[in-house]
Amino acid sequence: MSDLKPDELDNLPAYVKNLGEITHLVKYASKRFKDAKSQVNYLNFEWYIHAMRLVLSHCIFESFITQTIDVICKVKPNVINTLEGFKTAQIDGIDESQLQKYITKVHKKIGGKSIHGRLKFLRENCQLQAILDNKRKEMILFLEQIRHIIVHQSGIIDKQFFDRLRDTRFNEKFIEQKVGEQIKIDKLIIDAQCHIYSMFIVELFIEICQKYLGIKI
Repeated sequence: MSDLKPDELDNLPAYVKNLGEITHLVKYASKRFKDAKSQVNYLNFEWYIHAMRLVLSHCIFESFITQTIDVICKVKPNVINTLEGFKTAQIDGIDESQLQKYITKVHKKIGGKSIHGRLKFLRENCQLQAILDNKRKEMILFLEQIRHIIVHQSGIIDKQFFDRLRDTRFNEKFIEQKVGEQIKIDKLIIDAQCHIYSMFIVELFIEICQKYLGIKI
């Protein structure tokens, strides 16, 4: 991105230009420097490069999932009524601004801050088959938890990190790290993330085109 000219930046998608997650990461790392310098090597630039790549990739992935839900709700508004608490919503015939208010409520209902709730909605309410792979879901949850501790804790593992992954294969024994250590991030994890997210997005996009947009790919 550093090679782009100023006028070219205006043509980038909004979610690429809005790097709030990365900005927060840098500010938080600076704030925690004095308190955690005995635990974390802040001169480990390779770790931070990998960390920022992981956070940015997850941010773009989340943006795609959010936009996917928006598209489905706009193309087939009655999907909204499949959610508990929305069954009596008067969807048919409402204008776009009113529909957008319902969609905003949908995001709040399914858990706007977690990818898990949104994937569950796409699987159970939208009947999308691309969401059914349990190993893929576990890997996405694992990557989301890594992103969480990078942004909020400079990558330091806490008890909640393992608690959230307790029912997955990514437990403490698998990761081979302990509470208080900085999560290890290397090129292998980044490559795995790129592969899983790319394959998932392509499969999901094809299924949505065929199921909801009537486009055969």
